[in-house]
Amino acid sequence: MLTKASIVDIHRIVETPLAKFEGDLGKDHCLLDIEYREVVFDFGSVVPGSIILTRNNISAVPKFQTLVTRASEARRWSHVAIMGNGGQVWDIMPNKHVRTQTFDQFLKDVDSFAIRRLRLPVDSDVLEGSLHKFSKAKYSVMGAVELATLRKKGVPVENLPPEELVCSTFVNRVLFDALDTEVIEMNVPIIWPSHFAESSLFEDVDLSDCFFFLANNEVASQDIQPSA
Repeated sequence: MLTKASIVDIHRIVETPLAKFEGDLGKDHCLLDIEYREVVFDFGSVVPGSIILTRNNISAVPKFQTLVTRASEARRWSHVAIMGNGGQVWDIMPNKHVRTQTFDQFLKDVDSFAIRRLRLPVDSDVLEGSLHKFSKAKYSVMGAVELATLRKKGVPVENLPPEELVCSTFVNRVLFDALDTEVIEMNVPIIWPSHFAESSLFEDVDLSDCFFFLANNEVASQDIQPSA
């Protein structure tokens, strides 16, 4: 289960004193505009292969997850994405299909998020190849149901059709292709975001000291306290 320091409520950042940030942003930092307040986020620890769990106003996914799993994280998360090379976030969405965004662009429509780092070594070039391999996939709930049916029949993951996926099956297929191993240990016909929150092959990334105000902000230095 994710720890308190691993979960960030975006809107509570503006109410919390943060450490000052000085110097150039560099490639491992991005500038977030959160309710008219500029905040620097250090994503240096978000290495390629890390997964990003998010919650927004799509309430149907958490509600449905509670019907198919008793996982303690089922009610919290509605989406999962994966970090590629160069700070690019990859995911698949209804009507948008597979997309890539910078980290700050990805967080614009997010209410809360958590990051989990893969415990297994992954070659970033191999991962990038796997991401591009599935980049033409289409978002389809019915396609995900078909995948579940095939899985119940014992069809191996590598033999499943790659054309129609949802967010969690997209991330799972990419990682399986890059690692040649299952990252979700549970024997389930379809993968949901909550399964990534519970998998022991990922470790939580502590985000409690990843947020800063710009140096000209006169707020006393103090770590962020993420939401429960």
